[in-house]
Amino acid sequence: MEETTIGAVLFDGIEENPYLNELYDAILYNYGRQLFGLTNLPEKEISVPAALRFADILSKSVHTQNEETHKLWAQEIVALLNALHPDDELIQYYLGSVLTSVSNFRGVSLKAADYVSADLLDRIFTQVSKEYLRIPEAENEYFFRAQKEIYEKFNEPYFSYSAPTSLGKSYIMRTFIREQIAKGRQCNFAIIVPTKALINETTEKLTEVLGPELKEKNYRIVTSAGAMALEEEHNFIFAMTPERLLYLLILMKDIPIEYLFIDEAHKISKKDGRSAFYYKVVDMLSQRSTPPHIIFASPNIPNPEVYLQLIPDVANRENYKIATKFSPVNQEKFLIDFKRFELHYYNEATQKLTKYCSFPEDKGLLDFVRELGEGARSIVYSNSKDNVVEYALQYAAQLQPLHDSDLDVLAQDIRQDVHGDYYLADIVEKGVAYHMGYLPSTIRARIESLYKDGKIHTLFCTSTLLEGVNLPADNLFITSHKNGGDMSPVDFRNLMGRVGRIEFNLYGNVFLVCIKRKTKKERFLHLLQEKIVPQQLSLATALTPEQKTGIVSVLKSGQAEIPKDGSLPPAEYSLIRKVANILLKDIVSGRASRVKKEFSDVLSPEDEAAIAAAFAGREHSLDDDINLSLDQTERLAREIRSGRLHYPAIRIGGKADYNELRNFLERLCDIFKWETYEYDTLGFQNKSSGAHTKLSHYAFVLNQWVSGMSLNHMVTDSIDYYLSTGKGKVKLKGQYVAFKNEPAYVNALISGMLEDIEDVILFRIANYFLRFSQEYRACFPDASFTDWYELVEYGTTNPEAVWLQRNGFTREAAAYITEKRSQYITFDDNDQLRLKPALLECENLSIRREAEQVQYNSPEIYLES
Repeated sequence: MEETTIGAVLFDGIEENPYLNELYDAILYNYGRQLFGLTNLPEKEISVPAALRFADILSKSVHTQNEETHKLWAQEIVALLNALHPDDELIQYYLGSVLTSVSNFRGVSLKAADYVSADLLDRIFTQVSKEYLRIPEAENEYFFRAQKEIYEKFNEPYFSYSAPTSLGKSYIMRTFIREQIAKGRQCNFAIIVPTKALINETTEKLTEVLGPELKEKNYRIVTSAGAMALEEEHNFIFAMTPERLLYLLILMKDIPIEYLFIDEAHKISKKDGRSAFYYKVVDMLSQRSTPPHIIFASPNIPNPEVYLQLIPDVANRENYKIATKFSPVNQEKFLIDFKRFELHYYNEATQKLTKYCSFPEDKGLLDFVRELGEGARSIVYSNSKDNVVEYALQYAAQLQPLHDSDLDVLAQDIRQDVHGDYYLADIVEKGVAYHMGYLPSTIRARIESLYKDGKIHTLFCTSTLLEGVNLPADNLFITSHKNGGDMSPVDFRNLMGRVGRIEFNLYGNVFLVCIKRKTKKERFLHLLQEKIVPQQLSLATALTPEQKTGIVSVLKSGQAEIPKDGSLPPAEYSLIRKVANILLKDIVSGRASRVKKEFSDVLSPEDEAAIAAAFAGREHSLDDDINLSLDQTERLAREIRSGRLHYPAIRIGGKADYNELRNFLERLCDIFKWETYEYDTLGFQNKSSGAHTKLSHYAFVLNQWVSGMSLNHMVTDSIDYYLSTGKGKVKLKGQYVAFKNEPAYVNALISGMLEDIEDVILFRIANYFLRFSQEYRACFPDASFTDWYELVEYGTTNPEAVWLQRNGFTREAAAYITEKRSQYITFDDNDQLRLKPALLECENLSIRREAEQVQYNSPEIYLES
């Protein structure tokens, strides 16, 4: 019989107390009334002492199921009361008391620094709690209790945790790595993040945290398999996407990794080809004789233990997981309905929207952004890149330049680096920007930094915000409940969690915006009310029994090409192909993996034997690169061995002959079957002519890119080509139209080019060129050749620019430094390339920022002054 405690009796059902709910709803109402400036509406009467007493009780909850919910509620009540009555000393006292009770000591230092409990026992207990939660290697910094519990699990052989976005999941990882390095631990860490943007953010934050210790403890942060540091004797922190880490493991099979952190692990549940890389990487590492500690981190999901299924033979997964709901900040939710012209507030306790009032029909979204954003930092989310730019331009059109030197310098750098007509430059001068994944990394980093500093006050963005980029917003306007398709509850909560940061406040405001014909109030309400369901692996949700049986049947026939299902989205077809590649390799190698286990219901021992026999003698063509299937690699090897297939020659000026390059890509299109496997990009065919029209365009952009041409020069070159030939088309408002030399068309050209570089050149083509280079070396080990994979990876034929990038600089920075080589590049006494200390004082802020970061991570490349 379960023992009943006084705490259980006291807290059981307290969330249903009518008076508490009445007080809470009145607090929400009054806060929203104040926020929107609805002075014509009457203020609701609140018994502040009663509300504070409830908050005090809730903050001390020990309820088995609802403890975290009660503490979050307590924190929210006192934070909102403090916002409504900032000078009330009683509220100030209870604010400190409640935040102390929930162990939110960062909140205490931010909002109640003078708090001292009147009770001696409370003061003693607080001091004991602070000692327990003290962060290693940090003075006067404290974990939240949930962070501490997670932190202490990192030395388990495997572990998976989930938490709200604002808890700081990545922060816990960095803190652990910092402590291990400070203690003198000699080992390698790997952090997997889902995007290149997060590689940059992770690298920057690790550099900030570790600083001089990188050099002192002989550690290097590595973001690609081509890093110069890998040729030297160091310990490493790998910050990579799963694709990059896979290629590193293929190239350096024996490199030890002691800790593997998988951030944003819920991506493993996404039905696309990228999720397959997680299965492959975890399987390769967990099957080592000395596997690493493997830690998964996800936002908000109730069952983080699901990802432990990627590791073979994990027993008692419940013992190796933590799912916490605690957040140091709260999100206050409102709905702005432009269909009915109504304002509502949302009560999380009752899960109801309540109408405040109607608003004038001539009032638009950007009017609300302007009014509510006064003196605050705001983010406006849209699912459409076109809408993001359009909103940003309309918003900035009503503003005057701020005449801030940092903003003016960034605007000038954008005009110089991208193009003089690029819209972003003009609006940045007014403290406004847009933020999308395809922006050059140097510019994106500057925008993020100026936003964090408060100089950029309003940011319009797409789903890059969902990918984990941390920006401290006071207000978040969500103008769409889509993210490609319908937004899932996980992504919706993750997006809302981006507002409110404990470094700045105890709460943030989320405004759900219903725009005519585009968004529905009912869908937003459903997302607010819907609980996040337990997640499943993409393997389990993307593959039907019929599809699995079909894959097994194809492999038994000795074929590796999985027929294209026209009803499947390209992303799902990509996942199925990569899963088939993993399965085939596992069967031929006799390896038990999570993928192979998923097929156990349709794969008999006889089937395995038949498949192994069908591919006998072809094992040399099977490897761990899951991007390509066996039919592609065998065709490639045959063509290379024939001696008729080579990379195009690089001519004077760093370019290839365009026709030679295009013909080479056409041959790869046939060899790699792009019409089947890349039918929406590299293999795209014109419906009437059958020509690979996009491939011709990609060849043009690729030739510009590898020559080392600056982005500004690429844009200008493309404009000249389009005007002289009359052939160019750009995508403007969803339609392909003939190019005109006008700002709207130039900006459409720039956006298209940046997307092509990011998705096609640096991802798709780079992957195929990597495989071509590997196969060419295998066939002709003594031959020297121009490696186009490296040309694409570094975007230059200049050896000094390649050297700079291999040591951590971006392509843009490397181009700038080599252009001014007499100022910044020299040689040491051993005739080795070195950088002059003058680079650290560079007038270009982007370059100076990178130079300082590289100085910590690759100090040996600087010549000592």
